[in-house]
Amino acid sequence: MAFDEVVFPLTPSYGTSDSVDHGGDHFQSKGGRLFYVAHSGDPVRRWNLQLDRRQKTEIANLSRFMLARRGGRNGFRFTDPRDYTTNQDGRSAYGYLDTLIGIGDGSTRAFQLLKNYISGSSAVSRIITKPVPSEFAAGVNGVLTDPSDYSLDATTGIVTFDTAPSLGLAVTAGYEFHIPVSAGPQADRGFGVQFDAYNSETGVDLDLIELLPEDATQPLTIGHRGSTTSDNPSGYVAVERLGPLVWEITDSSTTGWLLPDPQGLWPGGPYYALVNNSGTSKAVQYPSGAVTFGAVSASSARRVFLVRNSTTGQYTWTLL
Repeated sequence: MAFDEVVFPLTPSYGTSDSVDHGGDHFQSKGGRLFYVAHSGDPVRRWNLQLDRRQKTEIANLSRFMLARRGGRNGFRFTDPRDYTTNQDGRSAYGYLDTLIGIGDGSTRAFQLLKNYISGSSAVSRIITKPVPSEFAAGVNGVLTDPSDYSLDATTGIVTFDTAPSLGLAVTAGYEFHIPVSAGPQADRGFGVQFDAYNSETGVDLDLIELLPEDATQPLTIGHRGSTTSDNPSGYVAVERLGPLVWEITDSSTTGWLLPDPQGLWPGGPYYALVNNSGTSKAVQYPSGAVTFGAVSASSARRVFLVRNSTTGQYTWTLL
């Protein structure tokens, strides 16, 4: 789909509603057990905009905007009135420590922007591709970074530092952002306007649908690695793409964790939280050849991030 880097021109009226579609289904077995099947890794947000009693100039501007987008053919930027900053409440002022977007490895300079949604011990990370350049701040190791020391691509949400953050240093960011969206099907059938009074008009309800990154709907898999040497152990389950999924081992006979191939995924995280309550150290491995790249000590936990090697261009898992 074509995308225009322009912002929806009006602020929605009261009565606007939004929803989040996680794309899953519930199934109940004959024995009464309830199962949930996730068809995608990332939820899709939708809005039904109310545009009541606007000045004629506002509605005229909106009509031109929709004509230029050719109905639902071209995507555009939209400010979600309930979630447009990296602050946890979505509206309060942002800070450069708001969101962890990666861990330095001494060579990676580019990091994909994220927003982390935290509730209790669980968290979900959302890829942000349309930040507002004038409302952005980044930091490394808890220190605010001067804007002259990095560049921000406002069309992809990738921040590139002049100097790669050193190994193990947390890279954080805070900012305001837009959502890439497309108008719903009714935009292709004509955008209607109701005349209310002199110099006052109302736009007919308009639906917007979030546009996800091209590869954002592919679920990841992760599994326990058993005592065998098979590269494809049983016990794999579909998980949410940018978890973190908390994956616990309590069985001392289990060798460790087998992570999926990270190539083609977005850098950042955390993707997983690995908890070892088995009493002995457990290995963390790649699927191909079961290559061990780390371990989780007994009675401890590690978080898994994805980093990019700037020399080889390959993506690798790393533990924090």
